[in-house]
Amino acid sequence: MSEPIAPVFTIDKLYVKDLSVEIPNAPQIYLEREQPKVDLQIQNGAAQIGDGVYEAFLTATITAKVGDKTMFLIEVTQAGIFQIRNLGKEDLDVVLGVGCPNILYPYLREVVSDAGTRAGFMPVILAPMNFEALYMRRLSCRARSAAVAMSPIPRIPSLPYVAGFALALAWCGANGAGAPQFRSVGDEPTILYDAPSSKSKRLFVLGAGYPVEVIVAVEGWTKIRDSGGSIGWIDAKSLTAKRNVVVRSPLAEVRAAADPGAKVAFKVARGVMLEWMETLPGGWVRVRHAEAGQGYVQSSELWGS
Repeated sequence: MSEPIAPVFTIDKLYVKDLSVEIPNAPQIYLEREQPKVDLQIQNGAAQIGDGVYEAFLTATITAKVGDKTMFLIEVTQAGIFQIRNLGKEDLDVVLGVGCPNILYPYLREVVSDAGTRAGFMPVILAPMNFEALYMRRLSCRARSAAVAMSPIPRIPSLPYVAGFALALAWCGANGAGAPQFRSVGDEPTILYDAPSSKSKRLFVLGAGYPVEVIVAVEGWTKIRDSGGSIGWIDAKSLTAKRNVVVRSPLAEVRAAADPGAKVAFKVARGVMLEWMETLPGGWVRVRHAEAGQGYVQSSELWGS
């Protein structure tokens, strides 16, 4: 009888994948004496990048405001590369959803605190998190809504900013797990900037109707992420509530019904934009093509759903 193969878990690399600090109202904001309100969002995820090799990440977005003025905006993505082998799917999900975030979170807290201090403010100290409870909640939500992807931790209400005190995370709200906020560029192309100002560096132009993920909104500007992972700022007025999605698989099959056995109505290549109609149980999304009509496609084949 052959001996069972032992599981393998090792840390290859821990690193800050992204770090940005915005102080749009400097230097006048440093004269404010009123305590700001702080809004905190944390999102986690993971992706396989090789045979038995995974990248896991935690992203924290902290926005502090005094009245309608933004004091600071800090966004940090702490990531790690992990060797994980000889595990079943369920055990792998637990390691990626609980074990890896537990390793990354102390480093994320340190970077967030240091960024606030270097920006000229008192440190923002994140409270400890129970990722096991969060993971179990996701499983419960997934069973109810047939979600197929990790959802970010929902935005918590505005909190008082107390220097040196921890910010508590309330991730067990009654409304269930939050979801990425997707919008689309309006009827006219818009410019993506590297800061919330038309005087800042222009990165590139986003075409009309292009879907984007909303990260945070600040005084007429919206920080977004596009399907390629690029992050920047656009004029908030350039966004519309109408949603589009982009095909990210080489060739997506759009079916006549939300069933893997249904007839293929048409196929669309990577990069084609479709109108989002609704998200359905089982990971299906109803979409519409201007010429081919409506159909159903798996959300894993789309970006922006």
